[in-house]
Amino acid sequence: PDGKQILGVSNGEKPTAQIHDMQTGALLQKFSGHAGVAVGCVMLPVIPNTDPDTTQTIALTASPVGVFQWNVTAMKQIPGHSGPVTSLARIPQNPRQVFSGSTDTTIRRWNLDNGQQMQQYNHGGVVVAIAVAPDVQRIASASDNHTAKLFNINGQQIAEMRGDIRRRVALTRAQQQESAATTRLNVAKQLADVAEKDLPVKTMAEKTLTDMLTAATADVQTKKTAMETAFTEKTASEKAAIDASATAKTALATKQLAEQSAKLAAAEIVLAQARLSRLQQAANSEPLNEDLKAKVIVAQTQMEAATAHSTAMAAAVQAPTDNATAMSALANAAAQKLETVQKPFNDAVAALKLAESMQNLLSQQQVLAAKELTIAQAAVPIRKDAVTRSEALLAEGKTAVATATTQLQESDLPLHSIAFSPDGSVLATSGDFANVHTWDARTGTALGAFAGHSAAIKAVTFLDEHTLASAADDQSLRVWDTNPGWVLERTIGNMDDPNMVAHRVTSVDFNADSSQLLIASGIPSRRGELQVFNVADGSRVLYLPQAHDDVIYAAKFSPDGKRIASGGADKYLRTFDIATSQQLRRFEGHTSYVLGVAWKRDGQVIATSGADNTIKVWDAETGDQQRTIENFGRHVTSVQYIGETDNIISSCGDKLVRIHNASNGGLVRNLGDATTWLHMIAVTPDSSIAAAGDAGGNVYLWNANNGQQLKKLGLATP
Repeated sequence: PDGKQILGVSNGEKPTAQIHDMQTGALLQKFSGHAGVAVGCVMLPVIPNTDPDTTQTIALTASPVGVFQWNVTAMKQIPGHSGPVTSLARIPQNPRQVFSGSTDTTIRRWNLDNGQQMQQYNHGGVVVAIAVAPDVQRIASASDNHTAKLFNINGQQIAEMRGDIRRRVALTRAQQQESAATTRLNVAKQLADVAEKDLPVKTMAEKTLTDMLTAATADVQTKKTAMETAFTEKTASEKAAIDASATAKTALATKQLAEQSAKLAAAEIVLAQARLSRLQQAANSEPLNEDLKAKVIVAQTQMEAATAHSTAMAAAVQAPTDNATAMSALANAAAQKLETVQKPFNDAVAALKLAESMQNLLSQQQVLAAKELTIAQAAVPIRKDAVTRSEALLAEGKTAVATATTQLQESDLPLHSIAFSPDGSVLATSGDFANVHTWDARTGTALGAFAGHSAAIKAVTFLDEHTLASAADDQSLRVWDTNPGWVLERTIGNMDDPNMVAHRVTSVDFNADSSQLLIASGIPSRRGELQVFNVADGSRVLYLPQAHDDVIYAAKFSPDGKRIASGGADKYLRTFDIATSQQLRRFEGHTSYVLGVAWKRDGQVIATSGADNTIKVWDAETGDQQRTIENFGRHVTSVQYIGETDNIISSCGDKLVRIHNASNGGLVRNLGDATTWLHMIAVTPDSSIAAAGDAGGNVYLWNANNGQQLKKLGLATP
């Protein structure tokens, strides 16, 4: 009626009537469903002589079977987009406003009363679908440039979403494994280089010490010969001195006997003289006494004999005296000679002891050097083999990354539909990839993927908060439960069959792609066992019945799924190669039970926690203990690395959760407010949520980035 639109009819397989804009020629509305050929048409206002913008307009079309009336709704054109409008979304709280998406890459908000644009959002690609959150605080758009975007109502972009979450996670894991494999290869090459350089050093050290030991052994023999010679001389001198001393003593005794005899002979003269004098006096007093005269003569004879005997005895003293003097001189000479040979002997003994001590030291050093040489000789092929294996692992990692990248690219396809859940918490998207994807509608974080369609999914919508429907080119409509409950799929082991799992199961762990399950158990004081099962069918692929000497309390797959680290009541951390079932290394250092095990994402470092109130950090390749983290009040019950960082988080029986930097042992922060013994810890890679379970059946949640406790979960008290 106002000359701005034109109504026309056409006949083909299906006769149709169409309204076009007179100025642009754009198709505004299309009517189909005629019975028979359309032969004419006209547009009329419902109320004659009124403004078409303020009243409803009808279209009449004629055919041989009658006249058809159509309600015309597109009677007002709102210009603004520079390309075709592909999608519209109403605002529930304001029916006079609408959002539109266009091939011009924008989303716009319109006031229908005056046709004015209120807001504009730039998606960056052709917009094919839009959705408005129920609270009108967020808007989401989907594009054929493979992206969906989430905006605040003020136009600020919150997140960009694309691809399949499972394939993106698979790529991330593959990249992590490639990074870990690269690190392992670099470490393996460094260790191989060290081993090759160390071998000639150890060879030279062993040869040098062997030569020194040979020389020391010869020196000991020389010193022993010298000592024996000195000993012989000393022994001979000692015997000569003893003999000379004995001879001197005998000579001295002989001298003393002669001197005593001389003294006795002299005493006899005195006695004889005294007797003679008495007899002479008596004879003089009695001149006629012949008897006295005879006695005087006898006394004179005795006097002469005593004098002669005394003279002889005095003369006999000289020879023993001279002999005693000579023998004393000889004894003194022998003693002096003994003194001269004693010092060389003492020196020879000391020299021999020193030589033997040096020989013993060199012998110990040579044994150690020989052992180190044997180790060094064995290390070269081992390290070279490690390089070869690491190169193979890196090649596998690169292949996995390439495959995951291709698969992610295959999932990164144009989108067709987007929808908010009724409560505004979840956002669903669909497109050419045959999966429906869900996202956190507040942050854009990927939540899940729903597989089942076999072709492009053209539309997705929520039926309620936990149910969505999708329609696809595979000619199917599917309904999905976005929050399905847990269903028991399989039980591994049986209480009545200890041959499958011995005693209690103390630890479980999935590998990176959740295809395998690691189970640890054991019989106290007897053994600890490890088993790996395929998740798909429950078949056992690894069985280590004597992995430890006592119960195993913690076991974890390495990030690449090639190794296992386990710790238990035997106080050891051990690593095993899954492919060969062989123990790789035993780590000794804990003084009580090992309760927790954690791999760093690069697979080069392992952290363990124990009942000795410590955390220890180990080099997974060499077994070296890098550091011990102490100052825990009770048993450290579990430990975990946080994402790709060097930080570790642990739970402790002293009611604290702690975060440390494992590279230097520094404490980052404590997470407190637990009320009893903590048994286990878990944390998201970004530290946004840490969860710990206590002995009272409660679970505590913290923001590990700032230490704020978020929630305490527990069973309600009856």
